[in-house]
Amino acid sequence: MSSDPYLNIVKHRTRYNPCIGGLDVFLQQKPVRASRIISIDCPNHGQRTSQSRAVAVQEDDMVTTLKTIPSNIMRIVLIEDINSRLMSLVGNTLDIDPLFFADYVNTSFKEFEVSPPPPSIAILPSLLSESGYLHLHYQQIVDLGDASLFGNTPYASKTHTNITRNVRRLPPLSGKQLTLVRSACSLLVKKVGATSVCLVLVDSPAHTAVNTSRPQSATVLHGGFEDVATSRVSLQTSGGHDVWKRDSMLQSLVHYLQHTRPLRDTTTPIRYLNSTL
Repeated sequence: MSSDPYLNIVKHRTRYNPCIGGLDVFLQQKPVRASRIISIDCPNHGQRTSQSRAVAVQEDDMVTTLKTIPSNIMRIVLIEDINSRLMSLVGNTLDIDPLFFADYVNTSFKEFEVSPPPPSIAILPSLLSESGYLHLHYQQIVDLGDASLFGNTPYASKTHTNITRNVRRLPPLSGKQLTLVRSACSLLVKKVGATSVCLVLVDSPAHTAVNTSRPQSATVLHGGFEDVATSRVSLQTSGGHDVWKRDSMLQSLVHYLQHTRPLRDTTTPIRYLNSTL
């Protein structure tokens, strides 16, 4: 048996749910790079009286961050490019169903004859809808610049991140080399005694995740994510002092979560996401 208790739980569950086998493999891999962790405290009920403060958290402080939460607070913990050690730590501390992590780690839909399909395909939709978590899978288009430099580049590649994502090179367009980068954002609300934690897992910005194997500029096409709350948030901060990087899912979420908005029923991930954006 492994010295990692959460890995042992995952190995045991894999016997009954082969679709989480990819999580078993991931938890035994060494981190490629450090994860980024942000914590934001929000009142459980009512109007926020001031801007919520985003606090950077070190990996060694995660257990304390997850366990010491005031009774009137919901703590939002956002993790960018989570590594294997941190995933085991969070999973064991919050007693998280391995299916949640497996659906975030495994987004590949090929070679079913070699390995089981991901939970999103293998598990009945009716069961997933009752699971208490939410996965948002999306793609971003990255502009790598001059297409003539990529004539011999493979069509398919992977991101250089802790959790690798598929990268697909597109045909040249107006002399530009574009690529599709698969990404994911996962959200889970977990009760911790009389309080609760909202865990949000996000991928690294697509332009930093793509490994071009040579010094090369990489930018997300058209700047990144659309502003989803212009009339509520952006106009309040139109002075120009609150600009964030729209190609980063982490920075976009932190931007919206820090601004005043009345909280409604947040017992499910979908309701919580709707109440904050």
